[in-house]
Amino acid sequence: MSPVKEPRYFDAVDHFAPFAPKPIRSKAKYLRLFKNVKDEALVGEASPSYLMDLEAPKRIHSVAPHARIIMILRDPVEQIYSAYLLHRRAGFQRLPFHEAVKLDLYQKPAFYTQSVKRYCEIFGADRVKILIFEEFIGDTPGGVRGILRFLGAEAEPPASVGEIHNFFGVHRWRWSRLATQNSLARNAARRFLPDRWRRRALEKIFYEKTAKPPMPEEGRSFLERVYRDDVAGLEKFLGRSLPWFHRKTNRPEA
Repeated sequence: MSPVKEPRYFDAVDHFAPFAPKPIRSKAKYLRLFKNVKDEALVGEASPSYLMDLEAPKRIHSVAPHARIIMILRDPVEQIYSAYLLHRRAGFQRLPFHEAVKLDLYQKPAFYTQSVKRYCEIFGADRVKILIFEEFIGDTPGGVRGILRFLGAEAEPPASVGEIHNFFGVHRWRWSRLATQNSLARNAARRFLPDRWRRRALEKIFYEKTAKPPMPEEGRSFLERVYRDDVAGLEKFLGRSLPWFHRKTNRPEA
C-alpha cells in the first residue's frame, strides 16, 4: 500500500477536507509512492474521496482498467457524526451538531447509491467489493479474509488485524490541543513523519481514549430523514437490507 494515506491523485476536484493534505497532482510524485515495489502481486492506495468524485472512477479506469475496487460503507448518520466530532476536536467546527449537519461538507459524501452504481458500471460489479462497516468491525478477520479472496491473494489475515485504530479520544493536555490545532505543526508533521508514526503519536501521546458522547437527537432525526431514500435505493441496488437507522445502545467507536 502507498505509504501516504489518501494521496487523492485521481480526484478531478480538490474536495475540501479539513486538515487533510492536498491531493498529489504530479504523476511522477504519485508513482514515487510505489518506488519500493519489487515483486509484490498486489499494489494499492486508499483515498475515500474517490467515492464521491464524479470523475475519479473514469480516471482510475483509464490507467488501470482491471483494478479491483474495495469500499467500506458506514451508516451515513454515524459517519457524519464521527466526522463532526473529529472536526470539533481539531478546532475546525464550532457550530452545534444540528446546524453543522446542514452543510454540504457533511451531507454530500454520505450519499452512496449513485457513487456505488458508478463504480459497478465502469469496472463491472465483479471487480467491486462492497463492505458494510458495522459488519466488518463485527468480524474483522472474516472481512479481511473476504477481501483477500476478492483480490486473489493466497494469504490469511495477520494477527494484528484485530487492533483498534482511530479510537475516539480527547486531548490529554492543553498543549496537545494547541499543537494538533496548529496548521504549521500539522503540516510539519505530515512532511517529516510517516503516517504510521503520526497516528501512533496521536493515539499514545496527544489523545486519551474516552467514550463517545451520544449523538444529539435533533441532528440524528434530521439526517435520517435526509438519507432515508438514498439508503433505500442502495438496499435495492445491492439486493439486501442494511443495518442502518436502527437504534443501538452500543455503537462503533471509530
